[in-house]
Amino acid sequence: MRLMVDSLIALMLAAILGGVLVYHTRHQAQARRYESVRRALASLQEQVAVHAAVDAESGKYEFPQFIAPDWFHGAVPVNVLMPGRHAWIDIAPPGDRNDHPPDPVFNQKQQAGFWYNPSRGIFRARVPRQLTEEDTLRVYNLVNGAGLSAIPHSQDPKRRPTPMPLIRQEAQASGDESASPATRTAAARP
Repeated sequence: MRLMVDSLIALMLAAILGGVLVYHTRHQAQARRYESVRRALASLQEQVAVHAAVDAESGKYEFPQFIAPDWFHGAVPVNVLMPGRHAWIDIAPPGDRNDHPPDPVFNQKQQAGFWYNPSRGIFRARVPRQLTEEDTLRVYNLVNGAGLSAIPHSQDPKRRPTPMPLIRQEAQASGDESASPATRTAAARP
């Protein structure tokens, strides 16, 4: 009897330890995905700044209207939080002065992983819906370095963005960078 009780206690402790390890592993994997998206945003922002500076030499300073995959030498930044195939970047319409997209939460296949406002030179990453609105807001703020108190929603048709071409997400969705850069770039081109 004593052996059976000791065995059950040992089994319960092993199950608890296993649960803690699984939780910790998943938490670390999610943190790596968030960091990957933050690095992608930084890469996009850096290239826009470079191209805006090049344009400034010609006497005008404005942010590029479109983002070319060629700027990234084959390593196109992707939003690993977005599932499956989707547009790469949505471009805000001319004159949009907002800092955030009208639809920052992924809920349609037509939405791109990133939103770019060429009037402001700002990129934002869309995030998938979480269990609660508060969790969704927390993830959006974390990934985008924002401090919003609520997720913005706008039905204004004037703010409807223009999507750029589709990209492959199969390898990147899991955080696997093994897909060749040429494959990612070729898939990102029209």
